[in-house]
Amino acid sequence: MTIVEKVKEMKPVENARTVMLATIGGYVTAFETARDSIDRVIEKREDYIADMTKKGAKFEKTAQNKVSETRTDIEGKISEARGNVKSYAEARAEKIRSMIPAIPGVTAEAELSEEELRMVAMEKKLANLSRKVTMLTNKLDAVGTPVKAKKKAPAKKAATRKTAAKTATVKATTKATATKKAATEAPQAPAAGSKSAA
Repeated sequence: MTIVEKVKEMKPVENARTVMLATIGGYVTAFETARDSIDRVIEKREDYIADMTKKGAKFEKTAQNKVSETRTDIEGKISEARGNVKSYAEARAEKIRSMIPAIPGVTAEAELSEEELRMVAMEKKLANLSRKVTMLTNKLDAVGTPVKAKKKAPAKKAATRKTAAKTATVKATTKATATKKAATEAPQAPAAGSKSAA
């Protein structure tokens, strides 16, 4: 006997019950399928997040090593440059001092030749360069330290803005009224060029 024949032989109540149970069974099957799919997605999501976290930690460690290496290299070069500038400046200063005779009352610069004056100017430039290297070193040290985020100021309430606007309007109105009152009460001065009768 086929299903169609079975359905025809059933009573209407049994038929309705069968349809209702089949519908409920369909909903249950759909729910179970959806739940299984959601569980698989959640498992994959957790694996994906764990994998990305691992990769992020590895990258962070690599980046920190590179920054440390670069910083060490830069600090070494800066230290070497500072030593070179200092030794060169000291050697030049000593050479210039040895060329200047010790005569009381005579300024040293007046006695220097053009080449010696250029050396003095070079010493000043080297001192300025040394100061800049120190400043850059300090900036490099500041870059290596983490910066704390500033807190945002809390937003002002709308009522405060309305009160401020109302106060400004009242002040402006009061000032305008006082100006009009002063203008009407002030005595009028005679017009220029007219003669007053005495």
